Amino acid sequence: MADPAADVTTAGGKAPWDITVKERTIFSIIVMTGAFMAILDTTVVDVIVPKLTGPLATDMYGVQWIITSYMVAAAIALLITEYLIKRFGAKAIFLSGVALFTFASVMCGLSGSLEQIILFRVIQGVGEALIMVTSHIMIFSYFPPEQQGLAMGIFGLGVSFAPALGPTIGGYLTEYYNWRMVFFINLPVGMLLLFSGWLYLPKESMFEKLKFNFVSFVLLSFATVSLLIMLSQGQQKGWFSSIQIGVLLFCSVIGYALYALSEMHSRHKLIDFSLFKNPLFANGMMIYFFILGFSMYQYFYLLPVYYEHIKMLPTLDAGIAVFAFAVFIGFFSPLAGILADKIGARKTVAIAAFFYVTTSILFLPTLNYYTPLHQAMLLTIPFGIGMGLFFAPVTVMIL
Repeated sequence: MADPAADVTTAGGKAPWDITVKERTIFSIIVMTGAFMAILDTTVVDVIVPKLTGPLATDMYGVQWIITSYMVAAAIALLITEYLIKRFGAKAIFLSGVALFTFASVMCGLSGSLEQIILFRVIQGVGEALIMVTSHIMIFSYFPPEQQGLAMGIFGLGVSFAPALGPTIGGYLTEYYNWRMVFFINLPVGMLLLFSGWLYLPKESMFEKLKFNFVSFVLLSFATVSLLIMLSQGQQKGWFSSIQIGVLLFCSVIGYALYALSEMHSRHKLIDFSLFKNPLFANGMMIYFFILGFSMYQYFYLLPVYYEHIKMLPTLDAGIAVFAFAVFIGFFSPLAGILADKIGARKTVAIAAFFYVTTSILFLPTLNYYTPLHQAMLLTIPFGIGMGLFFAPVTVMIL
């Protein structure tokens, strides 16, 4: 299994983790801030999307494309990011991602129509993909093998804490300013990241001249775009009654089939599926998809909806209520990394699963209109603990 640290080699030819504690701290803060900014923007924008129907003269189905376009662009860009890193270096791609993300954020804030904001959200999604992949690889490379759990705990602080913090920030900005500030807030952070990243992040060497499987990339992108659009539009168009949904499903199936054939007959694989022969990697990816991706992150959407539309709280108050469990995510993410290094990733995942399952089965289903606010906030705390404990050990299992 490939070591992510191998993708980052310093110009002096030494191991990337052969640095001082001060350098490691500075590098980690820079790349974690980049990941934090990119992930935070996702849930911040989720808060304002329902409020954009008036300013953009559209309906709810129209503004959904603000989220869908970002998601689709990020998914496609992920496929080519590893090639770009090996060809041009993680630092260059990280800074390029920050530049794209910052530029697109400003342009989204200046947009006067739905079409304009969708266009710049596509660019923003590409920037987000470049930031997330490179920051993941870079922070992993800054720590020696025996501290890689801690590295992922620090990275998880940004990845897990940011989406839970988004509703609070989004609620504050929309209540006291306007929706455009949600995008403009990325400008000072992005400019600071570009300056500090260019100045402090280590230069790299040993770039690889690789052949990129463009055919597989196009086919997989086509299939993925068709699938995501189908899933996002299915309820609106009608799952079993819409010709458009049927065409998208057909395109997705054909695209994935042709992609599989392309990979079978190519010497330059776009995705190395042999990694799934490693049981740790395979199990880690299953946990990542079904628990972190498919299940846990749904609560980042559902809990703000519960507080705002069932408890009828103002947007800012709903964000503050969500912040109750977000604090525990921030506290337990680094702790999870330390535990993964001390007792092992699988045992740490088991502890996280206990908190997550307990919350999902016993606590969260009891929330309703009559649940006192303080009780609802307390019942979400074990979820925050579980979320904080999950990311680092699962990532260590995969990598």
